[in-house]
Amino acid sequence: GQVTQEGPKRCRSGKIIYCEVTITALYQQDHQLLGYVALACDISARKQAEIALRESEERFRSLVEGSQDYAIYLEDRYGHITLWNPGAENIYGYTSAEIVGTHFSKFLPEEEIQAGLVEREITSASQTGRFETEGWRIRKDGSRFWAVVVLNALYDKEGQVTGFTNVTRDITDRQLANEALQESRTRFDRVVSGSDEGFWDWDVVHDQLYWSDRLYELLGITRTTVPASYATYESFLHPEDKEPIRLSMAKTIEQGVPFQAEFRMRHSSGEYRYFYSRAKPYYDEQGQ
Repeated sequence: GQVTQEGPKRCRSGKIIYCEVTITALYQQDHQLLGYVALACDISARKQAEIALRESEERFRSLVEGSQDYAIYLEDRYGHITLWNPGAENIYGYTSAEIVGTHFSKFLPEEEIQAGLVEREITSASQTGRFETEGWRIRKDGSRFWAVVVLNALYDKEGQVTGFTNVTRDITDRQLANEALQESRTRFDRVVSGSDEGFWDWDVVHDQLYWSDRLYELLGITRTTVPASYATYESFLHPEDKEPIRLSMAKTIEQGVPFQAEFRMRHSSGEYRYFYSRAKPYYDEQGQ
């Protein structure tokens, strides 16, 4: 006796709107059909919202399924995996059939689980909407990789957490390179520790300055109290020496000539002491 349909309808003005039309049959007392009553309701706003949501979900799914360099997966609010992308399969080694329904703690080393990382991730992401960390993760074959992990909370209409998106990136190569660089610097420090010379290395592009332990000793300071940076270096220079050093350094960077200079630097005691420094610029494959 009743049927409901949805669809686009054209108004007299020519405008297209979405309508929900409900048609109800009317009967006489003897059950003979008398006619029909039609009720039309404009549902354009609701329909547009549904279309926008569907398009957003399709874009998200396309992003998730198309990414090979990032492990992107969804978790419920307890941490159980509900969606698994090809990038996650590529990085972790598990297929979607193998992993959906299991808990994300499967990827964590036992020491991290014992340290409370599972609870910390879920609690922090639930309370603040986001959690980010770096650390070791475990593949299906048992091997470990160093990862950057970002967890973002998902909410329902009432603002309650329904789950999380997890984006994981394998940065093992970068981590190993950093460890190798630090090991190289440590070995160098051991070599020069027996002399009175300090060593410094300045990454001009990223403004990262490294000082050897001996250089810290010559200034009477420590790594923990004074982090190395070019701004820190300048702050220790005698005021009369700052501009000449800037000019010499600029000439070295721009023209590639070796840096040589004599200057004064402030010791932790407040006394200015004389230093002589020499350096040679080095360049990347692009000549920068």
